[in-house]
Amino acid sequence: MVKYLHLHEMKIISYILSSTLLFATAYLTAQSTGMVAYSYEYTFSDGVYLSFLQLKNNKPLPVESVVIDAQSSPYETVFEYLDNAKSLKYYNEYGNLSEVAIKDIWGYCKNGKPYVYYRGAFRLIPFVGSISHFVATVTVYYDTNQSPYYYDPYFYNSNPGHYYSNEVQQLIVDMNSGNIMSFDENNVALLIEGDLELSDEFNSLSKRKKRKMLFYYIRLYNERQPLMLPNQ
Repeated sequence: MVKYLHLHEMKIISYILSSTLLFATAYLTAQSTGMVAYSYEYTFSDGVYLSFLQLKNNKPLPVESVVIDAQSSPYETVFEYLDNAKSLKYYNEYGNLSEVAIKDIWGYCKNGKPYVYYRGAFRLIPFVGSISHFVATVTVYYDTNQSPYYYDPYFYNSNPGHYYSNEVQQLIVDMNSGNIMSFDENNVALLIEGDLELSDEFNSLSKRKKRKMLFYYIRLYNERQPLMLPNQ
């Protein structure tokens, strides 16, 4: 007796076959390029990411290159200093003393974990992949006559009808470009469109179901399109 597979079962088999092929391709690519697919065992090198490219290459500015006045600084580590300073002095690759504003730094790596600078603070990226995810608490200023906008520390609030609110935001990072985006169905659809099969399936869902399954599709995409990083 011939047993016919249900559509759901066929999809599972298709995903398994597709994932196997993708991992095999990633493995062969790693062997020829010296790159590896990101996994939780991967350790990023500690240091400062002056640019997103330094993260992708796992080659941050070494903490030893950072210049801190030990006599006047109350901070015990470079990372404590970065969390509180306005600018950073460091010796570049040519041995020249340089300076950059903290807000222009992409992020840093501490204890093997990457952080990104977003809205005035460095935020841990706990979920890393081709599409990475992190959470940030930000201060939003509300004006009853305007849309809410982000806190300006130089703005003096003389109107008692205006107020500030701390809000938790979920955000994603496009690990091809380093761009930070809101965690919503439109941005997820945009980032997974390179995987046509996955993109078509996601776009066929209702808007309500898309919102409920955002993280699921990010996980699927990261499994099928792994983030490739330099072999350690």
